[in-house]
Amino acid sequence: MLAVSRLFLDNIQHIQASWLTQGIRLGQAALRFGADDMGSIMIEENVVSAAGANNEANERDLRYQIREAGYRPQQRDILYNYIDREDSIDLDSRRSMPLKQLSVAFAD
Repeated sequence: MLAVSRLFLDNIQHIQASWLTQGIRLGQAALRFGADDMGSIMIEENVVSAAGANNEANERDLRYQIREAGYRPQQRDILYNYIDREDSIDLDSRRSMPLKQLSVAFAD
């Protein structure tokens, strides 16, 4: 659906992967299907967790998953202007990180 939406909605410049609601691995897959934004890290998130989603990631995790999908992580502001931070090199220096397992819960 995401890949097809990129074809038909060519006037929409950016599409964000919803890793917080769908999980970090599905957010990573969404990058391969046309999303160009992995979303952000929540300082305090109550709405999605109250609905039952318990996905967590820090900046290092997200940057790692973006690189593993074959892309270069880039911080941006709300207008999609790039922000370059000197400490991002330290976040990307760690080459190995255990991948989080995708878990699926079935409702009775």
